[in-house]
Amino acid sequence: MPTIEQVINEIISVQVAAAERRILESLNAATDRTLNVIQASEYLGISEKTLYNMCKKKLMPHRKFGAKLMFSTLALDAWGREQDKINYQPQGKEN
Repeated sequence: MPTIEQVINEIISVQVAAAERRILESLNAATDRTLNVIQASEYLGISEKTLYNMCKKKLMPHRKFGAKLMFSTLALDAWGREQDKINYQPQGKEN
């Protein structure tokens, strides 16, 4: 027969595991969002026309669903970080 301490530890373990799953699911859901053209242009601070042109030239990460374009905030953020690397030349490292 289990002791009271063992029963309490089991209950706590189950509750902690469930709370951890909820927290991780919440973080994952908040981390990536899918945006339409209007939302993505606002997110990036550029015009919709510029966004369409960049997608047409395959310069911007996006998904197509028929004529509809969709954007992942994770992909846009990663793209932005890559642009930072491309466009920034630290002093003393000029070619």
